Amino acid sequence: MKLCNRNLLQPSQIRADVVTCPLSAITASLKYFLTDSSLVAFLADAKSKGFN
Repeated sequence: MKLCNRNLLQPSQIRADVVTCPLSAITASLKYFLTDSSLVAFLADAKSKGFN
């Protein structure tokens, strides 16, 4: 069975509290290039709004 982003997105769309998948799938999604830039943008926005 080949895992892709859909395997991680579908449980979140049905609001599942737990998903069972290989750790490699989770770590691969964390290393996605947009994750870093989106997190930086989110934290900068939150800081500009006064959230620490």
